[in-house]
Amino acid sequence: MYLFNKQTGFTAALLLILTACGGSSSLTSVDVFDGAAIGCTVSSDGTTATEVGDGAYTIATVFVLDTGTVVTATGCTDSDTQSLLPIMSGVVQSGAVVISPITTLIVEAAIANEVAAKGVGLRTGAKSISATALQAAIARIVANFGLGDYQPTDPATANYVAAAKADKTGTSTAAIAMRVSLAISTLLKSVEVSAGPVNASAAVAAVAQAIVNSLSVVDLSQSSGVEAVMTEAQTLAAPTVATAIQTATNAVAKLVPLIINTTGDITAAINVTTMIADFLNTADETTMTNDSTISDLVTTVAAATTPSCALGTSTLGGCKL
Repeated sequence: MYLFNKQTGFTAALLLILTACGGSSSLTSVDVFDGAAIGCTVSSDGTTATEVGDGAYTIATVFVLDTGTVVTATGCTDSDTQSLLPIMSGVVQSGAVVISPITTLIVEAAIANEVAAKGVGLRTGAKSISATALQAAIARIVANFGLGDYQPTDPATANYVAAAKADKTGTSTAAIAMRVSLAISTLLKSVEVSAGPVNASAAVAAVAQAIVNSLSVVDLSQSSGVEAVMTEAQTLAAPTVATAIQTATNAVAKLVPLIINTTGDITAAINVTTMIADFLNTADETTMTNDSTISDLVTTVAAATTPSCALGTSTLGGCKL
């Protein structure tokens, strides 16, 4: 059984602690980091967990879940940013599961590679993935986001929240992983909203595959880097889904860099994500096509992230100390 101290922080990551019980059944205990990703429906292969409070869940299965089993979390709210989080997924590894935006991309990419079918995501297809497909997807996602030696699916090391919060410089692997996770969560949620309920799964799968297909680091700090991923994703999707991805591009290409480019304390990235979440939580397919609304949002968020300097103290890129 894996035990983790309670922490205060972001939250799109979930920790599922799997423990075998006596008799013919197995009880899966689900602990959401800090109880911050709340209200989730956590399930695997048709079996749904029961929420028991404070971000904790239990799921009863006849047998212990096998390594590689896909587990999903839907309907989550991030109590830090108030984001209505995108559908997320992870896989059983070493008797436990970590679920986060980063693991969601890994699982989607692994499934896309394994079943070799465009637009087929975990919500409509595979219930488990092979170790070979998983490791290949992990390697590509970690490399393409420049996450160094971070292991996003390893239950023993994937918890980056406490370390990111403690790092006031924002330069540690944990802080980088958390910033990337916030950005990916925003990207995936934007794609889901633009695509609508029917096409959301296929749109997310296409974006994940596009990131894996990249032969170089995906630069989320630049609009051009985000646009390149979204353009590639369109080529991997059916026409209707591709149109939705193109629509989302207008927003994410401008908003995602605002999260990634925050510096210092991770609180800055959380605050930017909170502002964007306030928009995405009530947006729909029509809202995402309104260029004026998106432009106003970008302007508002950008202004909030620009340092306010006393007269004569401004410098290129910020304020004098």
